[in-house]
Amino acid sequence: MKGKNKVVKILLGLFVSLLSLVIVLLLVLQIGMAVAHTWKPWRPDYEKADLTKILSSETLSSSDYELLYRQTGLTKIGVDGLIEAGRTEDIYAVQEDFFAGYTMYEDLFGPFTCAEKLYAADTVHFAALEDGDVIVTPTTHFSFVRFGHSILVVDGEDGVFLNAFGYGSFSGLTNSTSHFADRPAFMILRPKAEKSVREAVAAYAADELVGIEYSIFAGVFGGRFDENEPPDVTQCSHVIWYAFKHFGIDIDANGGAMVFPQDIANSSEFELVQVYGIDPDRLWEY
Repeated sequence: MKGKNKVVKILLGLFVSLLSLVIVLLLVLQIGMAVAHTWKPWRPDYEKADLTKILSSETLSSSDYELLYRQTGLTKIGVDGLIEAGRTEDIYAVQEDFFAGYTMYEDLFGPFTCAEKLYAADTVHFAALEDGDVIVTPTTHFSFVRFGHSILVVDGEDGVFLNAFGYGSFSGLTNSTSHFADRPAFMILRPKAEKSVREAVAAYAADELVGIEYSIFAGVFGGRFDENEPPDVTQCSHVIWYAFKHFGIDIDANGGAMVFPQDIANSSEFELVQVYGIDPDRLWEY
């Protein structure tokens, strides 16, 4: 009898210890959520300038492009792209977005996992997109871990994107920018590769990398890349990395076991097109 009571006490002690551990873990995660919610997007602390004179000029100087970058978050690539597309007026809208103080809300889409978003009426304007462009955002986090999100532009003209969103979903194509136009911070990146290569990457992704099950641990077990067969599981940044790797381009800045949106944001294989809600001097640095 004494032996049985001793076993019961041991089991009860183990149960209490396990329960305590779970409670502490949940408390830490909840505190982490509170810490993450203190994050705020970058907004200019200087005055908005009148761009009329600059944008009415036939040619732009390097100082004009620098001013436009500080006023809109558009680099020379972004400015020229909108002008060439006959969308010069959109530059004024981008400037309005750049300075606006929009209200965010937390979109909880998983346990201790959420994204900061803007209300529907506050969606922001994009630069002219091209096939192969990548959009990254820091506005997704698990507790206090801010891992972000990323999508690949597979058709810039029609606005089609490859997206691997989260658990319970599969990589797929969407014709909506809603995953990013309502984010309070993002970066649009353009590969430095030739246009033909960028288009080939986009076409390959649209044809071969759709319908893959989501897993945050994609590439950790069994290797990240097989040139003969697409992966069985993937996640938002891994599927983009895989598409470029298929053409011999490694967009993982630190070459770690896993690839995250911030790794793509720091890759030397890209040029910046537009930044919004992120310090234009520091960008999304490590």
